Amino acid sequence: MAQLIWALGAMAAERVIYGENSTGVGGDVQAATSRAAWMVGACGMGPEYVELRCDDESEEEARERVMKRFQRLGTQIVNRMAPGTLEAGVLSDPSQRAMVEQLLGQAYLAAHHLVATNREAVERIADELAERRELYGDEVLELLDRQELTRPEVDLTRDEAWPRL
Repeated sequence: MAQLIWALGAMAAERVIYGENSTGVGGDVQAATSRAAWMVGACGMGPEYVELRCDDESEEEARERVMKRFQRLGTQIVNRMAPGTLEAGVLSDPSQRAMVEQLLGQAYLAAHHLVATNREAVERIADELAERRELYGDEVLELLDRQELTRPEVDLTRDEAWPRL
């Protein structure tokens, strides 16, 4: 899941900072789709379990509604794969494709909220990378540590938690 979040991070950052995506994220979308299809088809993995607390519906009803929202988000991201590949086979099966879309939706939502919550820090990181051009090993970790990134708290039952693509 971390690799999916990482792969969709640039897409999320462009959307949060500029309000749109460039064609530059195409390779990232393809890589994320391939990774998610491989996770489902070759590894038997699926979307992360989501624990919800709801007042007006059962937890299972809320989970089903949230997973459908993840899937709708992932449907907008999923990329087609070359015929004859494992990934294409997974994407051609409706139930496996749904899991791939849910994984992509979960990863994108996590990346989106991480960037949105830490927008100023992300911009400082981008500025330093642009200035220095390259960072190696511990330099990357030191840069990230200096920014004191925070983990976002997201209430999936609220409409404003769901970004628009």
